[in-house]
Amino acid sequence: MDNKVCVKINCYKGFSYLETLDGVKDVGFKYLELSTSKGNSLNLRQDSTIEELEKLKNDLNSRGLSALAIGGNSYLLDDDTSKILANIKLAKFFGCKYIDTTMFNAHDEKTALANEDDVINHIKFYVPYLEQNDLDLVIELHGNYASGKILRPILDKVGSNHVHINFDTGNALYWGKLSVEEMVQDFKDSVDYVSFMHLKDKLGETTEWNFPAIGSGYIPFKDIFEYLDNKNNSSTLTVEIEFTPEGVKDVGEVNQALIDSYNFLISLGLNI
Repeated sequence: MDNKVCVKINCYKGFSYLETLDGVKDVGFKYLELSTSKGNSLNLRQDSTIEELEKLKNDLNSRGLSALAIGGNSYLLDDDTSKILANIKLAKFFGCKYIDTTMFNAHDEKTALANEDDVINHIKFYVPYLEQNDLDLVIELHGNYASGKILRPILDKVGSNHVHINFDTGNALYWGKLSVEEMVQDFKDSVDYVSFMHLKDKLGETTEWNFPAIGSGYIPFKDIFEYLDNKNNSSTLTVEIEFTPEGVKDVGEVNQALIDSYNFLISLGLNI
C-alpha cells in the first residue's frame, strides 16, 4: 500500500515541543497532522507569528518531517468563519493537502442534528477558498455526525471534489455507537467519499474512552486496509492514540505506543 501515514501531534498532548518532534522522527514516521487546538505540544496557534511558523517549519525540515494536514480549534457549523480560514492559511504555509475539522464541538454535549440546508451552506462557503489553495476539507466522523451514512448525502449536495470524509474508526464506535461490524460496513459503503482516515484503535466497551496503540485493540485494520487497496483508495492515514482518561506516566509510553503502531502497520504492508 502506498497510502501516506501521519502521526497526529495530539498523541503527545501534555509533552514538550522537542519531545513531540524527536519522538515522531525517532520512531520512523515522516508525516504529521498538525493541530491548532489549545494546549497542543507544538504551541501552534492560529495567531502564531511568522517567526514562530518559520521555526516550526525549519525544525520539521531538519528532522525529515513534513505536515500533510492541519486541524483543531475550528468547527464547520460555527458562524465565525475566521478559524477555518486561518487553518487554510496555515495549511498553505506548511504545504499541507488537508484541512481536518468536525461539524461542532461534540464535547459540549450538543445533541441535535443541524438543519441540512444550513450544514450544506456552511460547507459551501469554504469551497472557493479550498479551490483557490488546492486543499481538501475532510470532515471527521464525530458527535452526531459519526457515520458515513449521515455525511454521504450532505457531501452529495455540496458537490465539491474538495470536500471528503475523514473516516475515524474509533469515533464511529464511540460517538456513532456502531458495532465493529456496522463500522466496517459503513466504511465500505463510504469508501468513495473517503480521502483521509484517523486510525484509532479501541479497547473496552463502545462508550469507554480507551484508544490504545494501533494493532492492540479490536479494530480489524487488516480487513479495512485490504478493502482500501482493492478500491485503489490512496487516502492519507493518521495514527491517533488517545489512551485512557488516566493518560500516560511519561513520554516513553507515547513513544512505545507509536513504535508498536509503526511495527503493526508495517506488518500489514504499509510503506511508511
